[in-house]
Amino acid sequence: MRVAIAVYTYVICSGFLRLAGIILEDQEWPKKCGHFEGKRVIPQAEHTGKIRAAVEARGDSGLVIIARTDARAPLGLEAAIARGKAYIAAGADVLFVEAPQSIEDL
Repeated sequence: MRVAIAVYTYVICSGFLRLAGIILEDQEWPKKCGHFEGKRVIPQAEHTGKIRAAVEARGDSGLVIIARTDARAPLGLEAAIARGKAYIAAGADVLFVEAPQSIEDL
């Protein structure tokens, strides 16, 4: 819940900065390059909460919310797709699945 409140506050402030969009990713801290090994992701429900908070906070500002998942490497392609669907259902405008491992993944 604290993370969702922080996201909400950030999105409210982004309106004052006239940002066009933000990227919210589901990778645990500390972040690693999407192509490096050893990435870990936060629970799907936590990231979905962050996206919902961002959607609520943006109001009618037109801010584009990009949901990024790094789940491909640690959890597999099917999990990454499932997370992506959940993030879009939560209100993300764009989905970015990081680090596909083959042409078939695309």
